Order: sequence, then C-alpha cells, then structure tokens
Amino acid sequence: MSAAPLPPDALSDEAANAWHRIYAFHVRRGTWQRAYVIGLEWAASHSALYLEIAREMRDVPADAPVYAEAAQTVEETRQVARQLLEQWHYIKPERVHLAAMNAEGLDADLVALCAPLAPEELAPR
Repeated sequence: MSAAPLPPDALSDEAANAWHRIYAFHVRRGTWQRAYVIGLEWAASHSALYLEIAREMRDVPADAPVYAEAAQTVEETRQVARQLLEQWHYIKPERVHLAAMNAEGLDADLVALCAPLAPEELAPR
C-alpha cells in the first residue's frame, strides 16, 4: 500500500482539517482512490472558504449597501460546499439543504469538518 497523500500546502489550516477528515472517511469505507485528490481539495477548500467569508460578514453592518449581496455570497458558498460534500458521500443527499446552525450562526457540519484535528484524526498512513 502506498503512503497516504498529504493535503496541498496551499490549503488553509481549516481546509487541511477538512481534507484529512474527508480522506479518512473514504479510507475507512474502502472507497478512496488516488484520482480523488483533486476533487478532495475542491470540497475541503469550499468548506473552509464558507467559514472564512461568513466570519468576515460579521463585520459588515446590516444597513451597508453590500450587505444583501455579501449575505447571498455566503449562503451560495455554503450550499456549494454542502453539495460537494454530498457528492463525496460525506453528507446525505437529504441534508444538503438542511443544516443545523451553531450558536455563532455558522453551519455546524462545516464547522465540525474544519475544526482542529486530534492527533488520531490525521490521515491514516
């Protein structure tokens, strides 16, 4: 068996955490294929991007002219991330448009996916 791939260096810490979790999910299921590396980067980076822009949105006053457009961008990014995770079988199809929000108003699934890793969660080798 070859060594486990590593997430690309260009990924943020949160995206790399998501990358490791999705990769490990597929290794445990026996569904990982080396060709998945590129798509995995895409799903992980969108999950982290949603969190980044949703947090930045907190600094935009609700009466700012750009607020509605920015809020729409946040929601669209969240939906794309969830759709990618469904394509990766990480979330169930019926949960793509149904997600719990945490106390901060962030998608709880995406927060958990991008959260710091415990040592045992690093990609299996």
